[in-house]
Amino acid sequence: MLNHDEIMDGLRKKAERFQEAYRKKEYLSAMWIYNEALHIAVFMSLTEEDMKELFGNRSYIEDNREELKDGLFKEEHVECARLWCIRNNCTRQQVTDTDARLRA
Repeated sequence: MLNHDEIMDGLRKKAERFQEAYRKKEYLSAMWIYNEALHIAVFMSLTEEDMKELFGNRSYIEDNREELKDGLFKEEHVECARLWCIRNNCTRQQVTDTDARLRA
C-alpha cells in the first residue's frame, strides 16, 4: 500500500501531466487527469493543506481572511479546459475511445 508521500508525489505528477496536456490544447485529456486527481484526493481524505497545495484555496465570497492562491492545478486552466469540453460536447467515452485507439 502507498504511503502519504507516495500518493502526494503521484498527484503532483498528475498536475504536471495536466499542465502538459493543457499546453498542447488537449483539453479533454487534461480534464480527465484533473478529475482523476480530484477523485483520488477526496477518496484518500487528504488534509486541507494537501488539498490547497494541489487545488489552491478558494474561500467564500464573504470570507476575505486569506489571499486566494492557485494550486498545482491552476483554476484558470481547469475552467478553460472544462468550458472547452462543455462547448464541444465532449464526454468521458471519447477519452476512452481515444486511449483505446492509441494503444492499438
